[in-house]
Amino acid sequence: MIIQIMSLIIYAYIFFIISIPLIFKKIKPNYFYGFKTKKTLENKEIWYKANKFLGITLYITAIIILLSSMFLYFFLNKIEKNLFQIMYLIIFLGPLLSSIIISSIYVYQLKPEPTNKKQSKNFIKKLEENKKNKVKPIFFLSAIIAIIFIIISIPLILEKIQPNNYYGFRTKKTFQSEEIWYKANKFSGIALFISSLVTLFSSIISLIYLKKISIVKSFLIFHLICWIPLSISILISFLYIYNL
Repeated sequence: MIIQIMSLIIYAYIFFIISIPLIFKKIKPNYFYGFKTKKTLENKEIWYKANKFLGITLYITAIIILLSSMFLYFFLNKIEKNLFQIMYLIIFLGPLLSSIIISSIYVYQLKPEPTNKKQSKNFIKKLEENKKNKVKPIFFLSAIIAIIFIIISIPLILEKIQPNNYYGFRTKKTFQSEEIWYKANKFSGIALFISSLVTLFSSIISLIYLKKISIVKSFLIFHLICWIPLSISILISFLYIYNL
C-alpha cells in the first residue's frame, strides 16, 4: 500500500509538471502535448485558452491527489486492503476524470474572436446571452453524479445486497459475517445517501445562484461539492466499521 501511495504522489508531481507550461502558454499547437482536438488545432487563440484552462484544472487535480495521498498515509494502519483499493481509485480517477470532462465542456463553448465590427457586436451579444449558462454544465454533472450515488445507496440501506466482491463496503471485517456485512453496508449506504443529497442540493443552489462566476471558480466549487461530502461519508463509514 505504501507503493500505491507513492504512486499517487508521483502522479501528482507529473500533473504539476505537465500543467505549468500549459498555464503559462508555453506550448505551441502540436499533436503530442496539450488538449488536442480539431477545434484547438485549427485556431491558435482557442489552443492557448483551452490549454491554459486544462493546465489550471490539472494543477488543482494534482493538489487534490497530493493532499488525499497524505490523508491515506496517516490512516494507512487503520485502512483494510479492500477499502484502500477503493479509496485509491476514487482519489486518482475522480479528480482526473472531472478535469478532463470539465475541460472538454469548456473547449466546446469556446469560439474564435470575430474579425470585423459586425461580427464583433454579434459576438458580444452572444457572450452576454450565454454568460448565465457558462458554468451550468459543470453543476449538471455534479448533480448527475449525486443522483447515481443515491441510486447506488438505496439497495444498501434496504439490505438488499448480499455479501459479494463487487458491490458494497467490502473489507476483510465485513466479510467475516453476514450480520456485520448488512450493518456496515446499511450505515455506509445512509452515509452515501446523505452526502449525495448534500451534493445534489449544492448543485441545484449553484445552478440557481452562481451564474456569473468564472469557469475556474466553478471547477473548484465542483470539487468541493462532489468529493468532500463523498470523502467524509467514506471516512465515517470506515470509522463505524472499525468499531463494529
